[in-house]
Amino acid sequence: MKYYIKSVIDYIAPQVAAIPQEGSRRFQVMIPSLPAQVTLALANRLTEYCLSKDIILVFKVARELAKEWTEQEQADLRENNYLASGSLTGLRNTLSQDESIILSVLVGSARVTDRGSLADFHQCDFNALWGLQLKRSFSGWLEDFFNEHNLLFGDQEIKLADEIVKELASHYDLLKISSWLEHLSIDSSSASEAIHEMLTQLEVFGLPNLKNCIGSGRRKDSFPYYTISARDFFNYTAFIEPTKREDALKRIEAFVANPEKTVLPEQIAPFESEDEFFEALREYVTDNSENARKALKHCDFEFIWENVLKYKQKTDKLEKQSVKKLTGAPLEVFLHAVYLSLSKLQDYSISKIALTGIKFKHDYFADDSAQSDAAQKALTQLLGGIDTILERHIQIFLDEDGNTIEIVSSLLNDNIAFESSKTNEPYFEFRITIASEINPAQTFNFAFRLPEIHPHRLAANLLNLADSALKEHNSEWLYPIPVFHLNYYQELMAAKDEEEICRILLHCINECRPGTTPFIDNLFTKTWHDDHPDHLKSDLEQIASKYKLFVASANEDGLYAALIDKGQDLINAFHQAAEHFVKDEQYQKSTKLAAMLFRAFLVVGNHKNEDIDTWGVKPFEKDAVVTILHPSLLEMLKAQSVFLLKAFSTLVNESLKSTRHPFKENRWQYYVDLAEIQMPLCGLLSQ
Repeated sequence: MKYYIKSVIDYIAPQVAAIPQEGSRRFQVMIPSLPAQVTLALANRLTEYCLSKDIILVFKVARELAKEWTEQEQADLRENNYLASGSLTGLRNTLSQDESIILSVLVGSARVTDRGSLADFHQCDFNALWGLQLKRSFSGWLEDFFNEHNLLFGDQEIKLADEIVKELASHYDLLKISSWLEHLSIDSSSASEAIHEMLTQLEVFGLPNLKNCIGSGRRKDSFPYYTISARDFFNYTAFIEPTKREDALKRIEAFVANPEKTVLPEQIAPFESEDEFFEALREYVTDNSENARKALKHCDFEFIWENVLKYKQKTDKLEKQSVKKLTGAPLEVFLHAVYLSLSKLQDYSISKIALTGIKFKHDYFADDSAQSDAAQKALTQLLGGIDTILERHIQIFLDEDGNTIEIVSSLLNDNIAFESSKTNEPYFEFRITIASEINPAQTFNFAFRLPEIHPHRLAANLLNLADSALKEHNSEWLYPIPVFHLNYYQELMAAKDEEEICRILLHCINECRPGTTPFIDNLFTKTWHDDHPDHLKSDLEQIASKYKLFVASANEDGLYAALIDKGQDLINAFHQAAEHFVKDEQYQKSTKLAAMLFRAFLVVGNHKNEDIDTWGVKPFEKDAVVTILHPSLLEMLKAQSVFLLKAFSTLVNESLKSTRHPFKENRWQYYVDLAEIQMPLCGLLSQ
């Protein structure tokens, strides 16, 4: 009990040393209860301590506790004058003949009925020692333990051993822990080996051999887990229910029948053979055999519990194709998917890369067969034209002669499954297939995340609104130069980040209905077209015609398809008008129509009760928002696409030639970051 006794001394010593020179020089301690052997050992150690410090020791054991001891143990108390007699008040009233400190210690206070006489005694129970002296750690005991056995140790060994001992102490008192440490038989030369040796000597705690239950890497906090499991195993709780017994026996038989099983002699000691071990295990599980229980306690419990009783037969299962979710603009996502697929290859003898659409989990209205016209149209608006772009502009070279790998893209195809996402996030699932002339083709599945606030879904919605509005006014607006309005415009301007902008914009789009702020106005009214001859008029007519064609194409065939077929014509017409006004003298007086041109295609605030012929040609607008409806942003989107395609092709070709860490994802992300459109124009200055 030396570790416990040392802690008691270490708890008392600083408090005795702090007693002032003047006044009552007395320190009184009570210990609730101790066994006789520990009590006498503590008395001897306190006597040595007090003699060395010139302290008067008054050590007594309550009669109520002593009555529980043997006659010989009580005789030892009387012989040493340790047995308390009469009232305990006398302990308090002992006087020193000189200036020496008096240390009064009473063991057995928990049995005393006269508690009032002990009111001013310090309590030295297990809780006080654990919290105040040991600081809720056994590191001090363990350092002494390792030093006594001449073992090399560091912080890691102390921490591991402390976790083990604290788990034991959560079920047993400090005396039990101290006695166990004192009686351990250690033959190791290092602390790490000694810890495993400690775990083979847990019989006093009713635990089996847990030598391999730490550091196995199978579970976090593995030792507490295995102590609980071991108690359930050896108190038979784990097998009380018939179904659990049957399951355990089935697993035992399955493990025995496995020709590839591994059983080491040290795992089943003291059994001389595997047959004896398995027979004892069956006997214990079936009949709760006491003899089998005693023998199994010496076996490696981790082996019994994990390898045998949790044994699972290996079954040939089809490997499930994992689906990696990707976020970003459509073109960026598909290029990223191809890049990731290439990075997983072991051999680069590539002959073809194919992209195939598989499934669209959507949030549009669907009928019983999960098909939806709205979903099909939305997918076309998002991905229309992407297939053509990928096939035309990805250039991955096969050799130095300029031969390229075949790119086949069918993201939009007739076999796409349309399913309702219900309450889950919508996504478009697609597959990358990489064919080789040498090896079998490899496939990789991806999911393009498409929440309702995805910027390209919002762009498709805006283009749809614009196309509907232009067609509605087709007969009255021969040459529309539009400007757009949204409900909650001021809230949109005040948004703090991209996600908030997208959420407000979605709300604005959903609120575009009859009776609210009109979505579109035509700046190029009959007044300005017919009654004001102007050199810039013909340029505006060209822009209006090209714009109608582009918006209709984007809504019908997809944004990227419209950029391919109609986008450049619109961008060129817009450039031409701007350059005419800036550079050509005969256009210098077209200031009104120039103001109209620079206001056109913007989302602006509400000009309610103002004449459009007046405010539409004012020289400035106090604020405005650029969206996908503006040719400038369309030009930026096209430039971004060109950059990404060129960067992708260059990066892939470099990686295919490289022998050192090719296809690092952060290299692709670097180009994506460069291509990101960072709020190109969020407002116009008024002055």
